[in-house]
Amino acid sequence: MGLSIGVVTIEYLAEPQTPVSDFLKDLAMDPALGLDGEHWGGGWGENTFLEFEQAALLERADNWCTERGISATGRAALTTWISGLPDRDGYVMLHLGY
Repeated sequence: MGLSIGVVTIEYLAEPQTPVSDFLKDLAMDPALGLDGEHWGGGWGENTFLEFEQAALLERADNWCTERGISATGRAALTTWISGLPDRDGYVMLHLGY
């Protein structure tokens, strides 16, 4: 088994409006939100690191919108925001902190 080593740098973004911020708060509280076990992450105190395939994060967001009854406008805002996140080989890593 090989060893993977990576250096994490964080580019903090402006705090998004609802429903994006509501989705991210729910995701921080429940990293398994909306899908199976295709994720990893960890948290401590008020910080959480999560990594997802961007497509899986979009699926989670879509499921969340359906469960919460989010309007079509809100759903579009959330999926547009996620689609605009910088990805690396199709993966997005998020640091969610309060």
